[in-house]
Amino acid sequence: MKIGDRIKEIRTKHGMSQVMLADKIKVSKQTLYKYENGVITNIPSDKIEAIAEVFGVSPAYFMGWDEGLAKRLTVYCDELKAQRVAELYRLASERDRKIIDLILSEYDRR
Repeated sequence: MKIGDRIKEIRTKHGMSQVMLADKIKVSKQTLYKYENGVITNIPSDKIEAIAEVFGVSPAYFMGWDEGLAKRLTVYCDELKAQRVAELYRLASERDRKIIDLILSEYDRR
């Protein structure tokens, strides 16, 4: 799944029109259309961050990073905790990521 697909998917799941989201992130409807349909593939990071903030997710979600982790975190944490843990995971060393993965795998077994 590409970044534009993720933007469109989360926007429609939240029942938000392109116009509404475009207004919130301060771009034109046409620009948002181009993001969602892959016409513009190099989306500015400030726009990815703005979209993530609107929907209460991590910018990493739109980039497709740690998708499995994000899905598991939402099961075990409320949204704010999941966002913070995902951010800490992104910043963590490889050793610490392995520890986090072990902890989450224990929860998966329950």
